[in-house]
Amino acid sequence: MPMIRSSVLVVCAVLALGTASARASNVEGKVRKARDKVFPALINVQPILELYRNGEKVVTGQATGSGVIFSAEGYALTNFHVAGHAEKVICTLGTKERVHGKVVGSDPWTDLAVLKLDLEDWRRYHAKDPLPFAELGDSDKLEVCEPVMAMGSPRGLARSVTMGIVSNTERYLGDEFYLPTGEKTGTFNTWLQTDAAINPGNSGGPLVNLEGKVVGINSRGVGGANNLGFAVPVNLARKVVNAILSEGKMTRSSIGIKLQEMRELEDHFKMDAFRGVLVASVEPSSPAEEAGVKAGDLILQIGGKDVSARFEEDLPAIYNMVAQMPVGSKQALKIQRGGRDLDLTVVTEELTQVRGKEQEVAEWGLTVRDLTAAQKRDLEVSDGVFVTGTKPGKAAERGKLEPGDVIQQVGDTPTPNFAAFKAAVEAAMANKDKVKVVGLKIMRNKGRYTRAVRLVDE
Repeated sequence: MPMIRSSVLVVCAVLALGTASARASNVEGKVRKARDKVFPALINVQPILELYRNGEKVVTGQATGSGVIFSAEGYALTNFHVAGHAEKVICTLGTKERVHGKVVGSDPWTDLAVLKLDLEDWRRYHAKDPLPFAELGDSDKLEVCEPVMAMGSPRGLARSVTMGIVSNTERYLGDEFYLPTGEKTGTFNTWLQTDAAINPGNSGGPLVNLEGKVVGINSRGVGGANNLGFAVPVNLARKVVNAILSEGKMTRSSIGIKLQEMRELEDHFKMDAFRGVLVASVEPSSPAEEAGVKAGDLILQIGGKDVSARFEEDLPAIYNMVAQMPVGSKQALKIQRGGRDLDLTVVTEELTQVRGKEQEVAEWGLTVRDLTAAQKRDLEVSDGVFVTGTKPGKAAERGKLEPGDVIQQVGDTPTPNFAAFKAAVEAAMANKDKVKVVGLKIMRNKGRYTRAVRLVDE
């Protein structure tokens, strides 16, 4: 009997090892097939950026990132923080040829940018071959522990793959995260968390499932952590792509509020566990403030629809509800304040980023930006251009202009935006033989000042 038992155990052990080996072989086969489907569409992205330092434009191409082609027409996805500010991009394909491309649209709120490759460049090398592209999958079907691969160019090492699992399908990282380029992101989405290693240079590359479909766009890793990375869900990316290709941009509405989940606050407010969301803060002069919304209010309905956020992962859905409303539309708010229900009406406005596009005015040696609605509220100004830098020894610095100043008038000419400011500068320079000094009206730290800019060197 002992001999028989021993033999049975050996047979079982051999069968178990054989089954495990077969499973491993099956997974390895799927990994290779998935790799072969997406690898040809993987690209290295080198953006040609316009940077601004000390009041002047500096063109550089030192940055690098990743991307993935998703259509036969040559459209590709990458991150906003990789190429969102690029004048043009150079993309290295799987065949190692380099082709030019351009940014056709971008969305910092989701850290996404859409590129269009120059197919004439491609056809110089492959006159008859179709451009390879990857298929976009369905990120809503992802499950925790599902195997995924992160593809890209970590640290500039092109065509690399790391493998891991989906650690979380709805990770919320808060709405106070800023991209390396300075824009705010993450308000309108949760992230896919993965332990597939994502390093600098992986940004913009595809997160791929074992079916060989793109399920996310790798966006960021966490320094000092052990394989803690995050990707934008591809279903959200698809919506951004559709908006950019059909309308040129992703348009969202805002009412100017910051929300907070209700967890652990239900008893204090004597509310149902799954009803309402707390107003954490209200932006000054925003539509919400003008409608009478106050910090500490509970919002029960927006536009006639019940809202609820017990956990922080529920907040993006409410921000998105507002974002999808038509800009300039009137929306009913039902709130609770001090135990009483109140009905308010708010008019939505278009959501804009804190930063406008930086522009150079070489004649005076300075760089400026148009003011966004958020900046106007923060700085308490109605119009003007925001000074971002001055060049040593040039007219702007000699006139004691500083970064952070808002120029509202050049001579007698109001300058509500960059176009008006640029025209006023050119007019002043054209008349410099007669008028050698021009006065500027500016706002600095919410105070009003006058500055004199000398148009000719003494």
